[in-house]
Amino acid sequence: LSLNSQRQTGKKLKSLTIAIELSLSYNISVYDAIYVALSEGVDCPLVSADKKLLEKVKDFNVFLLRDFG
Repeated sequence: LSLNSQRQTGKKLKSLTIAIELSLSYNISVYDAIYVALSEGVDCPLVSADKKLLEKVKDFNVFLLRDFG
C-alpha cells in the first residue's frame, strides 16, 4: 500500500471506530451511527425522518425532516 492509501485506510478505521462507539453508547445501529458521526465530523446537521433516532441522540445536531415542511 502507498502512504496515501494507508492514511485513507487509517481515517476510515477511525471513523468506523467512532461510529461503533456511538452505536454502543446511544443504543443505535452502526448504520445510523455512521451518519451521526459523519455529520459531526463535517460540522453539518443531520436531517432524518427517524424520530426514534432523534430521541436517542439528542446530544447531537440532528433534526426531524418533518420540521422542514
